[in-house]
Amino acid sequence: MVEILNEKELGSKTHCVTIAIFLNKINENAETISKEDCAFIFINVSNFKSFNQNYGFAQGDQFLDYLTDKIHDAFPTDLLGRVSGDRFILYVKTIDTDKITNSLARIQEDILSYKSTIPLHINCGIYINDKKDKKPTQMIDCAKLACDYIEDNLDNYIMIYNENIEQELDFKHYIITGFEQAVKNHYIQPYFQCEVRSLTRKICGYEALARWIDPTYGFVSPGVFVPILENARLIHKLDLCIIDQVCQVQRAAIDNGFPVQPISVNLSRLDFLLCDIFEEVDNLRRKHKVPIKLINIEVTEGAFAQANNSLETGVENFRKAGYQIWMDDFGSGFSSLNNLQAYQFDVIKIDRMFLKDMNDNPRSRIILASVINMAKTLKMHTLAEGIETEEEFNFLSSIGCEKIQGFLFGKPKPCDLNVQMDYNCEESDLHNYYDKMGEVNVISPSPFDTSMTRIFSEEAIAICEIEGEKNLRYIFYNDTFKDLLAHLNIHSKEQAQDRAKESGMRENDMFFELAKKAENTGKIESTDLIINGAIINERLKFLARSGDKATFLLSSTNLSSQKSIQQAQNIQASMRHMLTLYFRIDLYDEDGSVENIYLNSSQNRITDESTDAVEAVSMYADNYLPEDERDNFKNYYDITTVQSRLKENNVEYLVGFYHSIVPEFEDRTQIYILLPFKINQRQKYLSLARNMQYPPDYEKHF
Repeated sequence: MVEILNEKELGSKTHCVTIAIFLNKINENAETISKEDCAFIFINVSNFKSFNQNYGFAQGDQFLDYLTDKIHDAFPTDLLGRVSGDRFILYVKTIDTDKITNSLARIQEDILSYKSTIPLHINCGIYINDKKDKKPTQMIDCAKLACDYIEDNLDNYIMIYNENIEQELDFKHYIITGFEQAVKNHYIQPYFQCEVRSLTRKICGYEALARWIDPTYGFVSPGVFVPILENARLIHKLDLCIIDQVCQVQRAAIDNGFPVQPISVNLSRLDFLLCDIFEEVDNLRRKHKVPIKLINIEVTEGAFAQANNSLETGVENFRKAGYQIWMDDFGSGFSSLNNLQAYQFDVIKIDRMFLKDMNDNPRSRIILASVINMAKTLKMHTLAEGIETEEEFNFLSSIGCEKIQGFLFGKPKPCDLNVQMDYNCEESDLHNYYDKMGEVNVISPSPFDTSMTRIFSEEAIAICEIEGEKNLRYIFYNDTFKDLLAHLNIHSKEQAQDRAKESGMRENDMFFELAKKAENTGKIESTDLIINGAIINERLKFLARSGDKATFLLSSTNLSSQKSIQQAQNIQASMRHMLTLYFRIDLYDEDGSVENIYLNSSQNRITDESTDAVEAVSMYADNYLPEDERDNFKNYYDITTVQSRLKENNVEYLVGFYHSIVPEFEDRTQIYILLPFKINQRQKYLSLARNMQYPPDYEKHF
């Protein structure tokens, strides 16, 4: 049993000896201690330095007196030594860990209740004598290792020594002491994970991720070395090492003439505290002559949750200089919405946690859609990370998430400066072009309205691209638009695009004219088209142009099937009144047949006798036209030559003037119009016949 022999051996603190006396007592009884059931406890006070700075050394000494009293109360018969400052070593004659931890818990409660504006608590490392020939001084070292192991762990203040602790601490020491050499020898390097545009499935950027390939330990996980460097306050040097290499990659790509994509680099809260991170990053960028647009700044959501003046100033400096600011890991913390309110971000990276249980829990999809909707309304772009399946990709694309990152498109990989990283890359001059498309909120109730006042609805929405004069391509459309196409008997995107290329279709010409007008005016332009027999209201908004390509936001409404009964009735009534402008309407088919649609005269329904177009036209001419006009009329209604005549005269429809021999309209000039259109991929010709209308004083002019 180790005992204090006299009061002179006590230190200045009550119940506590100096470290020299403590070690003397331990060494004098080393052989006995090695065989005893005993333990050593190393105690360290967290935040004591700040306490001293705030209250002064006298108050600090008073606290240490309080602490030693509490330790003595908990371990009244055991030996306590003060190592230095706020560090103590305790020798106890027990290996009962429950008894030891309960006693330490009482001390912790007393320390936590100590009146101070500086939060104080203790960390305790315990070595239980395993009687394996360790010297007492070695046991003390082990207790200290256990205490150091939990130095930055606020959730656990007691650690019992085991061999893994020593190995981990040795490894931690290796990382810290070997860091500078690892940077110098390029053991630390960026790996690049691609970011893919959901509209095109082309690579539109990369994220640079730190990797440590060590000659001794091999691949060292960033989940291991990053926290170590953070605790050692070396993390800013790691991030600057990665950014320097990223700038080298960008410079090499530019010099080699490779397609260059923006690269996102990660910064932590400590970067802003430990240095002027803006100056450091911008100096590296300027050193390598890399355009600002090729470096994006990612800051984790957690950094903003613990924001300080240096972070706020640094972020603002990056923004003023022209860097894009991205929020990483959006949704992983508790302050996401507060951060969106306090800061302006160019992009939010949606954490994979939102995709958890997406297939089994419909709430996950609703939350994801809400996040995308909110980001678009706040005029921020979106990127989802951690995407692994096509199903996840398709859903995110359908709700307008612009960029995707994850193993679905590739794992992080190193870069050879002299080799192009990837070939399925977006052309750099199209970045802004596609970003403008990405601003469209396809799940908004009114995608044309960017006033931030409305949320959620369903409208038939598409983003379309016109290349050249009349080459239409649908880049995106929602399910409602797909349903509208199906209602028009158009069952695929390709079918819709092919239909738009067909010449001689009035609705196509009208659509492309509308697109030109929308681009020229910069306003939302609208028109009604007849497509496969349905009245479709088209609204177009110009989004962006790149060379001979232009993109538009398209909203389509089928007026013929409006749910509003009153509106449907109004349309039907209007159509019926329009029919009365003509005395007969006939429909000719490409197969040579004809059917009567409307008849409002004393004429007979010729199609009752024959539905063959040639026969019907001949019968009509013989019955209702002067003899000298009949052959011309028959040639005019030769359906097989209509398309060539339209093309020859560069017109959209044909007009013929003939006279009537019907008594009530004898010698009256009549207009016969042939209007071509297609319905369900069949060429049709609408024949419209009406009498010329003369003003009351018509005759006096002739």
